[in-house]
Amino acid sequence: MRIVVVEDGPKIRRGIVNLIQKISPSYQVVGEAANGRDGIRVMGDTRPDLVIVDIRMPEMSGLEMLQILKERGLRHKAVILSAYSDFSFAQQAITLGVSEYLLKPVSAEKLQRALAAIDRELGEESQKDQSSRFLTLKNIFQDLLLGKAGGGQELQRYSNGESGFDCSRPFVLIGACSGPPADGPAGERDRNRARGHAGLRQAFHELFTRQSRFQFLLFDVEIAGLTLLVLTGRDPAAVAAFLESELRVEIGRYALPDLALGWVAVQYPEELHSKLQQLRELFRWTLIFGTGEILTPAKVARCATKPLVYPDDLEKQAVTAVSRNLYGDLLNIGAEFSAWWTREPYPPEQIIGSFVRFIAMLTNLIKETDPELFKQVRQQELMQQVLNAFTMEQLKTALNDLMLRLMRSRAASRSNYGLIVTKALRLLEEHYHLGITREELAARLHITPEYLSMLFDKEVGRSFTAYLKNYRINKAKELLTHTGMKIYEVAGAVGYADPKYFCRVFKEVTGIPAGEYQKCFSKSDG
Repeated sequence: MRIVVVEDGPKIRRGIVNLIQKISPSYQVVGEAANGRDGIRVMGDTRPDLVIVDIRMPEMSGLEMLQILKERGLRHKAVILSAYSDFSFAQQAITLGVSEYLLKPVSAEKLQRALAAIDRELGEESQKDQSSRFLTLKNIFQDLLLGKAGGGQELQRYSNGESGFDCSRPFVLIGACSGPPADGPAGERDRNRARGHAGLRQAFHELFTRQSRFQFLLFDVEIAGLTLLVLTGRDPAAVAAFLESELRVEIGRYALPDLALGWVAVQYPEELHSKLQQLRELFRWTLIFGTGEILTPAKVARCATKPLVYPDDLEKQAVTAVSRNLYGDLLNIGAEFSAWWTREPYPPEQIIGSFVRFIAMLTNLIKETDPELFKQVRQQELMQQVLNAFTMEQLKTALNDLMLRLMRSRAASRSNYGLIVTKALRLLEEHYHLGITREELAARLHITPEYLSMLFDKEVGRSFTAYLKNYRINKAKELLTHTGMKIYEVAGAVGYADPKYFCRVFKEVTGIPAGEYQKCFSKSDG
């Protein structure tokens, strides 16, 4: 502890200095002064931890000196000396941060107790200050990662190493993610992601605490879908060697599922935001390399990809399954679609784009054929899940979620229908191409047409006529795009004897003429 003594009596001042030196060798008197004015100069030159100052002195009192030092922003502890048991200055002394008030003559025992108490305070404050600096530094780095302005200037205040983290060296930004979203509701996925993030933080913290080669900052929040760590203290080559030789093995002890790791070098703090975006794009290459590799820009640059080949046949099968309400077939189709992308090294952004296309095609088709079912699909949430995916398992999970949701929703909706409506739907699907009418269907069910319409409105949520019209037009779409049939042939195949009337109804439902629809969307081999 560094101490300055300000006392106008030379003998008293020398006696206090001698006592301090005898109490502990760790207490160092770095300056002396005979009045407040000289005391200000000595305090500015030496910047001590503690000043011991007399209240009454010529030229400037001890309290006046402390007030000026406070206004100048000097941080220190203070002990006041007085020859009288007059505590009229106590309130002012408290506002000036005085720690102790000692009466003259000062005994060695009282001075020792006072110094020991102040030394403890300084130690505790130093620990808190160090922690505060560290937390502030993390906040600055987090602002830089998120692209907030001003972080680079704030970081300069820590470049002298007082925070315990050397900000003047190049950094290495490490990112990690673990595990695909859970199969289930959004809340369960969030909990699963939080558990993975917590597991990564624990693994990182334990691993890097044990080593002394690198300084590190571990972020408590998940940023851009990644758990982030900033390293400094060595050049990027040393970090790369450590990651490849030790990190992969060590972190494997924590049994984190589908762990993906990657890193990028950062020359200047202001680059952190752009480097985070680069790191996020880097993680998409987990789709090619798998979860066993530590991804780097150099490793990705050496990877040769092939031109995209989209599985059109699988998309046709999915369209057919939805059009025919064969939702049970979608699981197998979805599994084949996911497996397609593991056979060749296609560019990651094109793989993700293909999943977006496939899911959009399915959900938009469902929107046209069954608006009530579409509401349960949560298309936007699914798309976000795909766009945020880093691994093939995450993409598979998103697609599988959709297929299962469709199957369950279809089964649930059909199970809610009464016996008469269930029979009516089966008969309609079997005979729609014969031009069956409401009256004919009601006669087969031995009920009146009016009662059949009432049941459709109540249980299906739309009129019998509207349901039959949409069912026929959806079947027509399938035939127009997947066969070589002429428009008049399609009209007859879905129950319309008059092709012109069919074309009018088709445009009414879809907004597009049947011929134009066939040209735009046809996937037939012919």
